[in-house]
Parts: sequence; structure tokens; C-alpha cells
Amino acid sequence: MISKFYLLAVLILWLIQGNRCFNWPKINSVNPYCYVRECCNDDWIYFNKQRLIENLTEKVFGQPLLLTAVDAIVGHLNPHYKPKKALTLSFHGRE
Repeated sequence: MISKFYLLAVLILWLIQGNRCFNWPKINSVNPYCYVRECCNDDWIYFNKQRLIENLTEKVFGQPLLLTAVDAIVGHLNPHYKPKKALTLSFHGRE
């Protein structure tokens, strides 16, 4: 009976959310949806500062101040820092 409940819950969540990932704090570890689909938790999303710097250096051109923003990005992603606003990066220029 419990397995049928979990299957029904996962099906309902999948139908409601589609391809968007869930961000349910403190219950992702017991969320049955996370066993079937990708969730927004540390198991799926992890931060690598060195990889971020490499990607910004290799793939973004003409933005000399961009690498100075890495410290702001790292500070924003600190788990002990509770931001009041969302972090926004704006790139201007041509393709």
C-alpha cells in the first residue's frame, strides 16, 4: 500500500511540475520525487570555484571585470550567507 502511495505521489508531482526541479528545503532526503527525477539539492548541484573560473576565462570574451565578480558569486553561494536578494549577472555585448 505504501509503495502505491509513493508511486501516486511521484506521478502527481511529475504532472504538476513537469521538467522544473523541486527545491523543498529539509525534505529532499525523503522526497520520493528525488529517487526518480533530478532535484535541486547538493546531490545534483555542486559548486566548484576553480571550474567556474576556468569556464568564465575560456567561454566569456570582452568582459574584463567578470573575474572580479567571482568573489561575489562565491560569497553568495556560501551556505552560511542568507542573501536578501537574488544574485544577477548581466553580460552586455554582441554575439
